[in-house]
Amino acid sequence: MENVNSNNQTPVNHNGHIYSHPFDKATVLNSNFTSVSKLDKSRELLPFDARSGITMDDFIVTEQEVKDQLKILDSSKPPGPDAISPLIPKKHISRHRNSSI
Repeated sequence: MENVNSNNQTPVNHNGHIYSHPFDKATVLNSNFTSVSKLDKSRELLPFDARSGITMDDFIVTEQEVKDQLKILDSSKPPGPDAISPLIPKKHISRHRNSSI
């Protein structure tokens, strides 16, 4: 059976010290977790093997293509993974261009 104090909380034993207060227990657990979960950021990325010989060295987008895509952009949809609302590009571009989008 677990050792439980009068507040119905299980104390934490760390390096011979008993911690009962929630803040102290959280600090001890956080310290322990960070000591065992350090990420090695010094490693280089693995080499990327191209799956085909096709490359996109010259990728040209015309102003009209951008306008066409903005016209069909559904501004009522929620933001995507970039957290940018679809309404923002439409408003930003229309403010900086004379033509309507």
